[in-house]
Amino acid sequence: MHLHSCPKEVLERGKVTWALGEAVRAGKVRVAAYSGENEALAYAISSLSKAERAGAPGEVVGSPGGAAGASGEAAGSPGGAGVSGGAGAPGEVVGAPGEVVGSPGGAGVSGEVADAPGEAGPAGGFGAVQCSVNLCDQRGLYALLPEAARRGLGVIAKRPLANVPWRFAERPAGHYAEVYWERMRAMDLLSQELGGMPLDEVFLRFAAHAPGVSACIVGTASLAHLHRAVEAVSRGPLPPALFDKLRELFRRQGHEWTGQV
Repeated sequence: MHLHSCPKEVLERGKVTWALGEAVRAGKVRVAAYSGENEALAYAISSLSKAERAGAPGEVVGSPGGAAGASGEAAGSPGGAGVSGGAGAPGEVVGAPGEVVGSPGGAGVSGEVADAPGEAGPAGGFGAVQCSVNLCDQRGLYALLPEAARRGLGVIAKRPLANVPWRFAERPAGHYAEVYWERMRAMDLLSQELGGMPLDEVFLRFAAHAPGVSACIVGTASLAHLHRAVEAVSRGPLPPALFDKLRELFRRQGHEWTGQV
């Protein structure tokens, strides 16, 4: 179960994390997890050591006193691309509660990251996190996910297709994809040599097989698009030279780009 987009100050108060830990210890939830970006995500990842220092297994240090909504996500079977049949445009719809997530070979987001069914995870904190990972949103990938991997957390990559910004010829003002459209243009992605692969395949293989990522979420209203996504991810990681090139394109332009919640 993920706490979705709780700001850092809510996490610091500790009430929602304590309640989630209680659900885990009661056997009602297999893994306590957090979904968010930037400062709050960094806090959630580091909450393991905070719980240890506080001497209270399963709790994040801080006096309870806040409240936030929690939403459940079901983990899928390991071994395939993480996909879901969410509603919305055929391109991609992500981040909705209740999505089914696969685990293409990384740390377990289906429960195996927990020490046992009654524990919140390694050292008693969050056992998994979810954050944006795509060609236009790589901040968390290189700034935060290495620490998540070091701590043994499962990582679910959301928005692997970046809301499919290349479907718009002009800036989609006010649309969910607007920020990623701007970044895509700044990185000049549409003119890059991508080894003959279509953009959706490049985006999916980049996110699903990025270092530290356990699974990615792809939502679609089209069964054909769902099969296409699974087939793309099953082709494995991008060639190392292409992967490094795409990382460098982001580094050159994205110094001030933050993760999109």
